[in-house]
Amino acid sequence: MVRYMTKRVLKINPTFANQAEMKRSLELAQKGLDNIVNYAERKMFQQLDELVKNIKTIVASNRFPSIRRSIFNMMIDEAVKQAYIKEASNMIKLYASVEIAGDSSKRQDALNKSRAFVNKAIASGARPSLKDELEKVLEILKLTTKPGIDDIAKKEALKRTEVIYDAPDVRIDRRKALRFFSPRLSVFINNRDNYTLDWSMYGLRIFYKHEPPKVGSSLYLQLSTIGMDEPSKPIWVKVVRVDQANSLICVEFESICTVVLNIAAHLKQIGMKLELL
Repeated sequence: MVRYMTKRVLKINPTFANQAEMKRSLELAQKGLDNIVNYAERKMFQQLDELVKNIKTIVASNRFPSIRRSIFNMMIDEAVKQAYIKEASNMIKLYASVEIAGDSSKRQDALNKSRAFVNKAIASGARPSLKDELEKVLEILKLTTKPGIDDIAKKEALKRTEVIYDAPDVRIDRRKALRFFSPRLSVFINNRDNYTLDWSMYGLRIFYKHEPPKVGSSLYLQLSTIGMDEPSKPIWVKVVRVDQANSLICVEFESICTVVLNIAAHLKQIGMKLELL
């Protein structure tokens, strides 16, 4: 009896082993996806590039769940694009600020970096016109250093750049992320059931039938959809817009939401078509 039990314990089920490897690969990829944002915030761009290579290697391997591969690759590119667009915007602002101080070395460095970051963003799927928009901004900024330009003209020139400064920002660009309107997600807030009008990995637009929260406030919610046995774990979100007349609220996730990523993969797995807005 002892020998029999020993054999049973030592025998490895290849199905379980494969499932464990897939789970581990998925966990590593999800952790890497979150770290893209962290590396970008700490301006560790060399490490970020290396991290992206490692994540894509994991996602491309046969140990990674194939049903999630396309969504993960999409989200990796989206995260990298956002990171480089935001830093390009920061470099443009730096270019403007040091230009007033007359430091040509810092100005040139900021200029070079802004162009490099825009090129990397485009390589990850940003709109190609971003490069032309950047050059227009730089041309406007050059006006601020020309002799004979008074302070009012300089301020007006800088004002014209504000829209383009903000255009690459993560918040603005999140609106351009892939958004789905179908299937709708159930949203549980304070044990009340609501549903999405559209959703993405960055946020939700929710049809909210109750007293709306204030813009800027934070709340926890849970998500569910077709085929899920129970709601997701609680997710922290920030309220960014309230449209009381139409009973709508818009919320943003702190970073790319892996819960929504998993829900999208689940929907594809059960054969549901994700309808883009």
